[in-house]
Order: sequence, then C-alpha cells, then structure tokens
Amino acid sequence: MLHVVIGGSASGKSEYAENLLLSLSGDEPVDYIATMKCSDEETWERIVRHKMRRDGSRFVTIEQERNLSEIDKNHLHNFGMLECMSNLLANEMFSSDAAEQSNMTDVNGQTKPDADQRCESDEQAAKRENEKLIINWSAEKLAEDISALAEHYKEFVVVTNDIFEDSIIYDEVTRGYIRELGELNRFLAEKAGSVTEVVCGIPLTIK
Repeated sequence: MLHVVIGGSASGKSEYAENLLLSLSGDEPVDYIATMKCSDEETWERIVRHKMRRDGSRFVTIEQERNLSEIDKNHLHNFGMLECMSNLLANEMFSSDAAEQSNMTDVNGQTKPDADQRCESDEQAAKRENEKLIINWSAEKLAEDISALAEHYKEFVVVTNDIFEDSIIYDEVTRGYIRELGELNRFLAEKAGSVTEVVCGIPLTIK
C-alpha cells in the first residue's frame, strides 16, 4: 500500500512518516531511501539531524539522490519510505545529465543546429524549450520510477513538500518545477491508499 505524507518545511512530516512506517512494519527492517543532496552547510546539518533521529532504529538507509530505477530491488525489504520526492525531482531536473541532454536535443528529440546557424532570438527560444524538456522528462520518469518502486513494497511511504501557498514571483524554471511537483503530488495521491497532511506536527487525514 502506498502512503503519501505532505507538509511544509519543518512541519514534522518526516518524523510522522517514519513513525507511521515503524508502526506498520512490526519488527521488520525498513528501507529509508534518502534523496537529499548535500549542497551547503545548512543541508548537511539537516541530513545529520535526520540520521541522528534514525540512529538505533530499524531503518536501513539507501542514499539515492537520482535514478530510482537503478536501486537493486533484490536487496530491498518489505517496508520502505522515500524522503523526499521534492528533493528527488529537483535533483533530476537540474542534474548535469539533464542539462547535457537539453543542450543536445530539442523538445522533439531532434539534434539542434549549430549556434552559428541560429540568430539570437532563436537561441532564446531554444533555451525556453530546453527548460521545458528538462521539466517534462523529469516528471514523467519520476512518476514511472516511484510507481514501480511502490509496487515492490507491502507498505511504502512517500514524503513530499507543500510549496504552493506563498506569493513569491519566481522565474520560469522555478515555476516549472513547482508545477511538476504539483502534478507528481496529484499522481501519487490518486494512487495512494492514504494521504496525510502534517501541519505544525499535527497529522490531518485527507484520504
């Protein structure tokens, strides 16, 4: 069964998801698929706090910043969680591999012409299309990979972020990321057996 846990930053969603899965798994080990990429000191501190919270528990940590399909399912247990989907989407969208792919092909997968064959306006248009390519490719692949991974487990919890309620005006790439995260949240919520929103540490059942 797939469970989706959503909440804002520092809402307590990760701790709730961990406790939920520990209660469902009995005495069995639990796979903890960690997707956060250490990019600065603040991120490192968050990673350390999460690891300390899991210290001594039944969690088996699997560091997987990208490419869920590469996880060896032969070594997985019956219970698992992914923390979190929003990090995973960002890692996929803004990886060097995705950027390289977008620089080589257009939205139809065709090889783009050399730079000297395009005027400046064409280059600007190509850049916008490349941004769309990265976003669309990441969302489609993630939806497939998460679904395949969830089918492996008896109980699988996906943690995701609620970043849709502020009034800040973002650039086009960031707006694209927010749109795709919203689509992924909707996709998983539709397939999930339960959906819980955590607000100020309080779990609210949505489904």
